[in-house]
Formats: sequence, structure tokens, C-alpha cells
Amino acid sequence: MREVRNSVCGALGSGELGLAECLAMADDPAAAEIQLGVLLDSLPRVRKVDARRALAARGIEGRRAIGRLDDDTVTQVLELAAELSGQVS
Repeated sequence: MREVRNSVCGALGSGELGLAECLAMADDPAAAEIQLGVLLDSLPRVRKVDARRALAARGIEGRRAIGRLDDDTVTQVLELAAELSGQVS
């Protein structure tokens, strides 16, 4: 499971995969267990503390596995990520 998490997070960080593609991997049992906070921490140009605060502000727990996110939460996470990546400092 660690190999899958490291592979997905690495691909997200390098730009090989987008966040929507990573969230769509929730059908894979190994990828479904990746925590949302860990995935967001892998986004390029997004600070960990900003991601955690933004999740908390929306009432989304960063420790939730991506396989347990409903469609509304996925939409919120994608919007949140777009906002965070626009805050390049």
C-alpha cells in the first residue's frame, strides 16, 4: 500500500497526474486508502499548512481516505486545490 501511495503522490507532485485523476483512483483498493491530507500535501506549490487550514475551514477531515469521499466532497476538494494552487507565493 505504501508503494501505491508513494507512486500516486509522486506522480501528482511531478505533474504526471492531476488531482482529479488521483481522486478517481479511489476504485483501486490500495489507492482508496490514501489520506486526503497526504494527497494534498503532494500538490506542487501548495504549502502543507495552507492545505490543512483550507480543509479545516470547509469541515473536511484530512485523515479521510479518498475512497470514502462522496461526490460533493470531491467537488469541494477540487475547488479548494484550484484556490490553493492560485496562491503561488
